[in-house]
Amino acid sequence: MVCSTAGAQNTAGVVPCRGQRIDSIVVDPQAPTVSGLNRVPVVGKVVRAAHVITRADVVRGFLLMRVGDQCNELRRAESERILRSQPFIADATIEVVVNGHGGIDLVVTTIDEASIVLSGNIGNSAPNVRGVKLGSGNLSGLGIATTASWRHQPVYDDRFELRLQDYQFAGRPNIFTIAIAREPLGRDDRVELTLPFRTDIQRFAWRTLLGESRTHAAFEQRDSGRLILGYSREFAEAGGIVRLGPPGKLSLFGLSMTTERSYPDSAPELMWAGGFRPDTAAMFGMRFAEARSARINALVGLRGLRFMRVRAFDALRGTQDIPIGLQVGTLVGRSVRAFGSDANDVFYASDLYIGIGNPRLTYQLQLQGEGRREHGTKKWDGLVGSGRLTRHSRPTADRTSIFSAEWSGTSNVVVPHAMSLGVPDAGLRGFRDAVEVGGRRLIFRLDEQLYLGTPFDFGDFGTSIFADLGKLWAGDVPYGVDTPVRASVGASLRLAVPARSTRMWRLEVAVPINPEPNRSKWELRLSHRDITSFFWREPGDVDAARAHAVPASIYNWP
Repeated sequence: MVCSTAGAQNTAGVVPCRGQRIDSIVVDPQAPTVSGLNRVPVVGKVVRAAHVITRADVVRGFLLMRVGDQCNELRRAESERILRSQPFIADATIEVVVNGHGGIDLVVTTIDEASIVLSGNIGNSAPNVRGVKLGSGNLSGLGIATTASWRHQPVYDDRFELRLQDYQFAGRPNIFTIAIAREPLGRDDRVELTLPFRTDIQRFAWRTLLGESRTHAAFEQRDSGRLILGYSREFAEAGGIVRLGPPGKLSLFGLSMTTERSYPDSAPELMWAGGFRPDTAAMFGMRFAEARSARINALVGLRGLRFMRVRAFDALRGTQDIPIGLQVGTLVGRSVRAFGSDANDVFYASDLYIGIGNPRLTYQLQLQGEGRREHGTKKWDGLVGSGRLTRHSRPTADRTSIFSAEWSGTSNVVVPHAMSLGVPDAGLRGFRDAVEVGGRRLIFRLDEQLYLGTPFDFGDFGTSIFADLGKLWAGDVPYGVDTPVRASVGASLRLAVPARSTRMWRLEVAVPINPEPNRSKWELRLSHRDITSFFWREPGDVDAARAHAVPASIYNWP
């Protein structure tokens, strides 16, 4: 028997999960708790009309137990965590209730996130509106996110992107993603179907990917314009991993096939106020060249993690699950000329995660690196590395202090790329229009977050003050520079709807202390996102330097 309304449950009493027979699963999906909107009837009516509650069969599809199974506490707790990790669900609980017939009922209660997606960026120079993102995080209650975004680009064509992500494709916990973007000098189109490794209980995970892009890298800023170089990439991947060992202390093994082609597809050009013109003075030499790779990859991972539930870390009051323990994953790929590779090399990639702490004080570290070596030689190239270290502390119930250090660097990479302090979401706040570039970057951040209350029962409200410090080093990127230590300070208003949601609206004002010459004096940014669902999302300018067809499933465990 499977029910979809809370009224079907027997309330004889909540008991621990100890191997009892599961007679029914009662699913009670609830709308966001925004009772405060009843004070503004017109607004409340609009919100209720725009939001469709997550369908019960979607919730049920993420559960690790079925009717007729024995109740297992690990599977119950993991099902609860997996539900909370979905971007369209704010919170989830699974209770075990005695039904009076010798068995138990599972009562699954979920609270939706507000489905509307809206964010933007405003500067103090024309055009004042720099970008907008609009969409639904849970279309028709189906667990499908759809968004459309626009970002202004000076001189270039503006950037537009349409993205669809189905978190339960074909009625299974597979993720289907399709993204179509018009880039300033081309496009970026990709489609992906994956079964991510969400829990230690899983036996296997897999991924397929197909993509093509045409974009550019920006380099030296001259008096008359900025030097740019266009390039294209084509990539594909298919592979999977299997689990060996018990939950909590396991290993993963897998195989994949990858293919990729990258090549500069234009002569160097100078971008200026009137458009573009060829730049015959550009000195790239043979630094960037066409590369074709086709590899068979072996994947190995070790994992010893447990998940600690914490409150008010990366959200005002919302709960999140922090991985505590150690995990490491390694990929070794061998090129195969018969598949079209133009090199005889071995490719290596590795990922390390460490988490320690308690609900009041936690440290997390993640490091990622990759590189390739010509077979039979000691020559390395394509070296890309990045990492993040964070410290979360809660001195009081209403205050959270967050310190982080983020590092990225490249060496001997044949794909055109350059790092900046102005990259969205990962650069220095207040430096959105920075033009200095380099091959290595270090950024420190300090945020002091304060929860102020739940005004009018609308949602969680709070503030924060922050400071960022960052520096670029030239590395071996053409026209790279060593910058001084640049800094910014700012403050933000934060709102989570419904209360205890992990998806927050942030209205941030950032002021550069020592901006680059003739750059913006302040920046206003509105964002709406959930940063509790991932620990380290690599910046776009670093990801551009990486091999795109590297199996990601083994690197996204947390």
